[in-house]
Amino acid sequence: MPKMPATSIVASTLLTIITSTSPGYGQDSKAPPLVNQINNGNWLSQSEAEAMRDELYYQRAVQVYMSMLPALNTIGMRDGSEAMFGKGYNVLPIWKQRMDARTWVPTPNADVIYSMSYLDLKETGPLVVAAPPNVIGMFTDFFQRTLTDVGAVGPDRARGGLYLLLPWIMRAKFRRATSRSSRRPTTCSCSSAPLWRRVTTGRIRNPQ
Repeated sequence: MPKMPATSIVASTLLTIITSTSPGYGQDSKAPPLVNQINNGNWLSQSEAEAMRDELYYQRAVQVYMSMLPALNTIGMRDGSEAMFGKGYNVLPIWKQRMDARTWVPTPNADVIYSMSYLDLKETGPLVVAAPPNVIGMFTDFFQRTLTDVGAVGPDRARGGLYLLLPWIMRAKFRRATSRSSRRPTTCSCSSAPLWRRVTTGRIRNPQ
């Protein structure tokens, strides 16, 4: 008889032990309480099982739609802005008038003047953004999650300042390099996904 490798013998022994000691639920075995609680201990019929699976897929589709809706809104605004005013980290369109219901922007305020731009740190690398004084703004990702406020409620406290925007992969290196410094610039670490910059103010003007 050919000799079997030791590892095969051990594996076979373990399989035999596990198989012989694992509990089985045959016709004479009592079903677990949870199974008895659901559907009286019976398996669902084929039609019911397919209906539940279809409902599961439907609910997943709804969740995907809801979770992606903020990003799709931002992508639509970016595409429209780039088609009208051009693309680039140095492009900052400024509204001439206050927004109303005709503007295709989600949840705008009607009492301020907006400016918006869209930054892609994967394409440009780190960026330094100069914020003017007396503004109210923010940096968000494309899911409209705020990364940091700018201006009156931001770290510059409406005095204006420089904001260093870093790709996510550079965050650890930057922290190590500035760990010994007593004064660190305001940083905004985000993923390689695009960044949305929004500034609202009644005092900002178009640059000459």
